[in-house]
Amino acid sequence: MNLINQLVGQKSIEDKEKSSRIDKASHDYEFFCNYYLPHYFTCSPAPYQKEIYKVINEKRVSAETAETIRTWTRTKFHKYVRATEKLRGLIDMEPRDHGKSVRMTLAYPLWCALFNKNRFIALLVQRTTLQNPFLRI
Repeated sequence: MNLINQLVGQKSIEDKEKSSRIDKASHDYEFFCNYYLPHYFTCSPAPYQKEIYKVINEKRVSAETAETIRTWTRTKFHKYVRATEKLRGLIDMEPRDHGKSVRMTLAYPLWCALFNKNRFIALLVQRTTLQNPFLRI
């Protein structure tokens, strides 16, 4: 911000763009990931990942979204994919090397902390021999 803008209390174009970008990132998890962590998010998301972003942004699962997600889910798990208006948790079960660790154990807690989205974040793993570098203490 230049001195004249500071004196008269006006924001510069750069400050307005920054504010707009931060506001967008606070409401659009995919944008946050791609803009602020581009070295981790190097590929375009798959269609099912777009649905995950949508669920995270809206904190809900619409009937349409649930039906779409079921198309990528084994039949025996369909009963767990249902519409809900107030999402309280998310289980992200994807194949290896599909970005879930970066998306859900690095970017998601960072996004939540920066924008005060969730007070508590619990990360659970299946194995005691943890291979995820984002969770090591």
